[in-house]
Amino acid sequence: MPVRISTLFKILAGLFLLILFLGIRSFCHLLDSRQSLFDLGRSLAGTVDPALLSSIQLHVELAFYFFLILAVLFPIVLLLAYRTLSSLKNLHRMIDHQILERFSDGPGNPYVYDEIKEFERDLNVVAQKLVDYGRLCLDASPLTRLPGNIAIERVLVEKMRCGVKFALCYVDLDNFKFYNDRYGFAAGSEVLKMTGDIVCDAQRCEGNRDDFVGHIGGDDFVIITSPDRVSAVCERIIQDFDRTIVNHYRPDDLAGEAIVGLDRYGVERSFSVMSISIAVVSDVHRDLKSPTEIAKIAAEIKDYVKRQPGSNYLVDRRRRPYSD
Repeated sequence: MPVRISTLFKILAGLFLLILFLGIRSFCHLLDSRQSLFDLGRSLAGTVDPALLSSIQLHVELAFYFFLILAVLFPIVLLLAYRTLSSLKNLHRMIDHQILERFSDGPGNPYVYDEIKEFERDLNVVAQKLVDYGRLCLDASPLTRLPGNIAIERVLVEKMRCGVKFALCYVDLDNFKFYNDRYGFAAGSEVLKMTGDIVCDAQRCEGNRDDFVGHIGGDDFVIITSPDRVSAVCERIIQDFDRTIVNHYRPDDLAGEAIVGLDRYGVERSFSVMSISIAVVSDVHRDLKSPTEIAKIAAEIKDYVKRQPGSNYLVDRRRRPYSD
């Protein structure tokens, strides 16, 4: 049966106390012997080779100091070893907690190996989790700090695997490209950060604690929540966005009913103030097989919603299986 780390350290601590007890007795004996050697050296001066006495005294001195250094270093080494192993276990817990909190769809109980025979495997697990966490961080948006496509796909796959009913809210900005061209990329980045904050606030205030928020890229965001929270979340996003977006326009652009400019094809036309469209895909009425299928349905719903004036959301309630 494997020996636990805590048991090993108890055994080592017991051995240390035993060694310390024996060492104290030896230490007292060394002190007596040391003094006796000095007395013997003085009494035998001239009759015994002084080099021999000096050599004996030197060895006694070395033994004395060696034990003194050992008595100091042993508990320090023991403490450092214990702290090192504890730090590795804490690192393991921290990595599990960060990944579960940021990239998973619910709370979990990270596991920690406490067995000596599993220590090497524990180090490998920690290293692998560092690699996974680094990959997820690289996938996250540098602008909003929200997780990206890899994390989104993981959450969807896990929910489908576990049979948990969910609703994916695909959030997209209307007329963002025109705004970005007219006001510049710096102003566009501020709008994206504002949108990310609004989406996160809506999830915290109206969603569930374990809901997921992600940033696909550009002006596309995702919330994965439960079907019963969809309406509250979407309405909160639309309300906050419509109230805030006007602060990012110049007064002269807001004075008229529309803003005239060139579209992506170079054709002059009128643009309204930016609005937000949300396409909701859920597995309440039909089974969804893969993240790819979900993405196709979301794009289809989004195209329809974006054709409607102003900010809107639409929940796909169709029951038929999806077909290309």
